[in-house]
Amino acid sequence: MKQPFSELQRRALQDPNWDCRNTALGSVASNLDIHVSRNSVSSSILPLEARTLHAEPSVEVIGKEAISVEALDDVFRELVSTNTPCFLKLDVQGYEREVLKGASQVLPQLAGLVLESSLVPLYQGEWLLPDALIEMDKIGYRLAGLEPEFTDPNSGELLQVNALFWNRSLWP
Repeated sequence: MKQPFSELQRRALQDPNWDCRNTALGSVASNLDIHVSRNSVSSSILPLEARTLHAEPSVEVIGKEAISVEALDDVFRELVSTNTPCFLKLDVQGYEREVLKGASQVLPQLAGLVLESSLVPLYQGEWLLPDALIEMDKIGYRLAGLEPEFTDPNSGELLQVNALFWNRSLWP
């Protein structure tokens, strides 16, 4: 998205270790539309569920924007040297499954990762925590911790968590 990326670029100028790219991650290289939220941080390739807007009105979609999508497998080596230990944090508003599909070569090399994972549908077609647990186990990761992320202020219900996973081949 143009405006948030401009701000990121401005801040990155202060740190020579930052590498900023105006691209999204997904399963394959493509061009898609992103639903731009009023608060920008909740913008997603996936459409919102009504429940999300009820819990947090600032996620209201105010437009769409064309974006470039790349697979992590295709860009990882450009960003990280071969022997660098890595940890991945995915906060992609319900698009975690698609990002992981595009990271099959990278995942075995990661020490661990954190997925922002919903307990109830917040975006249409997103991967919920029970499915994420099953799939992460299949690809060699074990759940190591959960942290509350997003609670419905109206009901007090926990809607989203950050789920920490360790690579079992590196952390048995």
